[in-house]
Amino acid sequence: MTIHWIAWGIPAAFAALCIALLLRRTAPTRAAAAPPPAQDVPDWTVRELFSHLASGLQYRRSDNARPAIGQKILEQLSGGRLKAWGRMIGNPNLVAIDPEYWRHVDFTYLFMGDEDASQVWSRKPREGHRHKGLPQYRDLQINKAQALGIWPLHPL
Repeated sequence: MTIHWIAWGIPAAFAALCIALLLRRTAPTRAAAAPPPAQDVPDWTVRELFSHLASGLQYRRSDNARPAIGQKILEQLSGGRLKAWGRMIGNPNLVAIDPEYWRHVDFTYLFMGDEDASQVWSRKPREGHRHKGLPQYRDLQINKAQALGIWPLHPL
């Protein structure tokens, strides 16, 4: 009777071990979970991007440069090549902004002032657009690596 148990027990134990090893090998682990891509993290303000694109640009100066720089940024935002986050007025949470939003608005350029974080940064409808009810955002942020991938050194 002991021989009969050994005859069936060893193959069964071996099969169980093989199944356990296969399950362990194919099961997802916490360590294998990929971290979010670096381009999905807001780590640079729009004001810093403007400074990168036109060093020395300040509020009430270079008024002609602001719209040109703003247009270049808006083209990338509305095309989805540059992702932006902001805080809706009345909501303290930083949220991703849909690229479609940027097709209908323009910057207010208030972020070029001293009190940039509290100012409304985007809300003015673009010329020819009459979209009432669009949200207003402040504290606009983008991903620095993504922006530098678009505008590496000498942007304009």
